[in-house]
Amino acid sequence: MGHTIETFNNVKGGNSFYKAISHPAVADKAKSLVDKLEKSGPIALYDPLGFFTGFDEFHDTSSINFKDAFVQNIEQVGDKVAGLTAKPIDCFNYRKFGALFIVAFDSERLKKQIRHLVAGNYPIHSLDEMRLDETWLTNTRHYLSAENFATNYAFFREKGGLSTRLSTVNYWSNNGAKAVTLNFLLFDESGSVIADWSEVVKEPGAAIIVDSTRVRREFGLPEFIGQLFIHVIGIKGHDIVKYALDINSSAE
Repeated sequence: MGHTIETFNNVKGGNSFYKAISHPAVADKAKSLVDKLEKSGPIALYDPLGFFTGFDEFHDTSSINFKDAFVQNIEQVGDKVAGLTAKPIDCFNYRKFGALFIVAFDSERLKKQIRHLVAGNYPIHSLDEMRLDETWLTNTRHYLSAENFATNYAFFREKGGLSTRLSTVNYWSNNGAKAVTLNFLLFDESGSVIADWSEVVKEPGAAIIVDSTRVRREFGLPEFIGQLFIHVIGIKGHDIVKYALDINSSAE
C-alpha cells in the first residue's frame, strides 16, 4: 500500500515535512515521542497545519489514546483527524486530557496562541521533540526550510566482486555556499547503520567521491549491500542532491 503523503512536487520540489519525519537520524526521537504520548493518558490532538496524516504514515500512533482532535482553520472543523471529528481549538479544555500534542515543528508560536487555554505547567508535546540536532541544520530559524533537507539515498555495495562509486560536485558554491558538510549514514540489508561519517568540502566546484572499497577498508566492514544516506549542510539555492553512481567489477 502506498503512502498518502506527497514526497515531491514538480513545481515546489521536495516535501520538507516528508523528509523531516522520515529522516533516519530522528527515528529514535520519533519513537520516544510516541512512547511519551502513549503513557500520557488521553491525548488532545491539535493539528493546525494538517500534518497528522503524514506523521501517522511513518510512525505508528495506534497505541496512543487520542480522545479529541482540534484544528485552527475553521474550514477544517468537522473533518476527520485520527478518526475523530475535528473541533475548533477554542473548544479545548485541558482538564479533560493528560496532555496536548501539537503536530507541528517550530511550535512556540502556536503554543503562545493557545496560552490562555492551558495551565502554566500543562504538558504540551510537539514535533520539535524529534528535530535533528542543530549541527545538521543549515537554517536554524525555520526548521522545514528546504535548505535543511538536502538529502538523498544511493544504492551502495561492496560484495561478491562488485563495488560502487558515488560521484557528485559542490555545485552549491555556484549559489554562494562557502563550504558544505556531507553527513553519511550507511545502512546494511537489515536496515542497521554500519558506518557514519562526515566530510567538509570548502573548494568551489570540488569533486566529491565516495568509494565503497575505501569505506569498507576505513571502517573495517565485512562485505555489504545496502543504502547510503546523504545529507548536505550549508547549501545555497538548490536542495536536490544529484549524483552519478558507477558499479564496478573486480573481474574487469
